[in-house]
Amino acid sequence: MRFLKYIFNVAKLSISGFFKDQCFLHASSLTFYTLLSIVPFLAVAFGVAKGFGFEQTLEDELHQRFSEHEQVLKLVLEFARSLLEQVEGSFITGVGVIFLFLFVMSLFWTIETSMNVIWKVKKTRRPVRMLTDYFVMMIFFPFIFAVASSSMVYVTTVLHQAALESELLQKASPYFFMFYKGLALVMIWLLFAALFIFMPNKKVEWKYGLIAGILAGSAYYLIQQVMIIFQIGVSQYSAIYGSFAALPIFLLWLQISWVTVLMGAQVAYHLEHLAPSLSRNAQTIRLNRNHLAVLLTLRMIERFREGQEPRSESILSEELGVSGSITESILTDLANAGIIREVRSDKTGRVFQPGMDTKMISLHSIHQAIDQNDRKMVDVNAANDVISVQTAMRVFSTAKSESPANALVEDLAT
Repeated sequence: MRFLKYIFNVAKLSISGFFKDQCFLHASSLTFYTLLSIVPFLAVAFGVAKGFGFEQTLEDELHQRFSEHEQVLKLVLEFARSLLEQVEGSFITGVGVIFLFLFVMSLFWTIETSMNVIWKVKKTRRPVRMLTDYFVMMIFFPFIFAVASSSMVYVTTVLHQAALESELLQKASPYFFMFYKGLALVMIWLLFAALFIFMPNKKVEWKYGLIAGILAGSAYYLIQQVMIIFQIGVSQYSAIYGSFAALPIFLLWLQISWVTVLMGAQVAYHLEHLAPSLSRNAQTIRLNRNHLAVLLTLRMIERFREGQEPRSESILSEELGVSGSITESILTDLANAGIIREVRSDKTGRVFQPGMDTKMISLHSIHQAIDQNDRKMVDVNAANDVISVQTAMRVFSTAKSESPANALVEDLAT
């Protein structure tokens, strides 16, 4: 029952998060940058594939993968080859290569920005890490894609030749075809999973990225099949668009593809952040955000005093059986107030520890950090009663901070 509730909450929050994070707008932005970057990206991809001797394999695979967009693909490949030839034959080859990489990097940066919005990450990669990570993706993705594709083609060819010599294998040929289709689907799953795991500027649990990759990749595969059927009706648009009849279909496919990617990212985010609810004990105690902030700070102080490794947001959430999004929100408020600070760990990525002398972390300081973020300041017309209320609240806040009940958090340890 708890698992079904978990799945329902993931689906519900993924849909609401999709609209809250304006993913349709991000999908449109990604569609635009894809159009700008598709020719430079393919030029780089063909340059890499040519260096490894996989140029023809890559082209054949593209024709097979995007058979429903044959007209657009033909034009794009012509432009990519032309651009690559101009860069290779130019006196300003270095400038041309930089130009190509900048266009492709702009697409990667837009993908990362969209993923960071979904994963509630405020900072993008540092410039040096951005250059190295994106460069690796640009070089190795085409290479891995070409190697995997050529391997599948080789296996299929060998099996086909063997089937011609064996009656038993001839009967099994439909299963070989299904196996080939299955490998293609697995490649799509892995590509989507890689996007969800590596593109956000934070450590993402691989199992949640893989599950979301399988779901989003399967949805993308089904959309591709629908688009192939939909292409039959393209001839009806020829009277309106002429030779550009395939263009609106291609743009629609790009938009839907990015919508699928971003929805998959929402699923990955909520799969990870709601996972602690599965490990929640049968007996629970209800706490508000202020109380939970004190509890989180106390656990960090205890580990800090004992010289133990700081905890990550996901581990803290799992220990308490609390949604990761709630924990992340509270940790952000505490970090902004300087009560805790974020550090990097080689094992778990982002971890948190006290950000000031533990003798200065009191109940009141934590309440202030949380309340300050929750309260929204509004302008009101000046009046005597407004000033009276403002003064009274300041006196009340001072009285709380000076009260004997304003204990140090470290003294709450049992």
